[in-house]
Amino acid sequence: MLAGDIATALDQFRELEADATVANDVVALKAASFGAMLAATTVGDWDAARAAASRARAAATAALLDTATATLMEGGMLATIHMLTSCQPPPPTTHDVDWPTIEINAMSEASRSLAHARAGQITQAAATLDHLVTILPDVERGMYWLAVLSMAADAAHRCRHAAAAEILSELLAPCTAMTITCPGLIYRGAAAHFAGLAALVLQRPAATDLLRAGFDIHQRHGAQWMAERSRAALAS
Repeated sequence: MLAGDIATALDQFRELEADATVANDVVALKAASFGAMLAATTVGDWDAARAAASRARAAATAALLDTATATLMEGGMLATIHMLTSCQPPPPTTHDVDWPTIEINAMSEASRSLAHARAGQITQAAATLDHLVTILPDVERGMYWLAVLSMAADAAHRCRHAAAAEILSELLAPCTAMTITCPGLIYRGAAAHFAGLAALVLQRPAATDLLRAGFDIHQRHGAQWMAERSRAALAS
């Protein structure tokens, strides 16, 4: 998936599901359940994505024997889908949540900044980005890394946040050939697209080539919803 071969990734998920079903391996079935989420979100079938989240919750409950953890996982998936498809602001919070790791804090702030930006709440989005850029250099390059960069770059582009765009351009530069998903394998598109958004904010000539590369990758994946976002950014 990271290398951009979505078709092979989905084939491997189908093989895993078939083998796990024969073996009655509930842990492997939990892992296999994420394939449906990758397939649905790549093509932008959001109803199928919500159904995949429900399926993943059921598989996680069977594997973990822990309904609460499985329900939290499903809630996170549904919240990410909502953020990607809705222009509603994030729900109000009465206090800042101190997550146990800087990586989860960064994921939370990136998603919140993008939700604010998509809702047109530019001041709130910019304020969240102001803090996010101070912690980004210390975030571990793990499962959350590219998803955080993608959401932050999208938000920075929407509110023309130059300081965030500067650091995001630097962090995304080595990753532009990669494909991004959020945790749970929710498709986010080509890293080149998000590097292009950051370059647009900075008015760098590389923005056009990066966004064109993102457009081509999205077309190749069959991700028309992301191809349209690349096209719109190019038009801007």
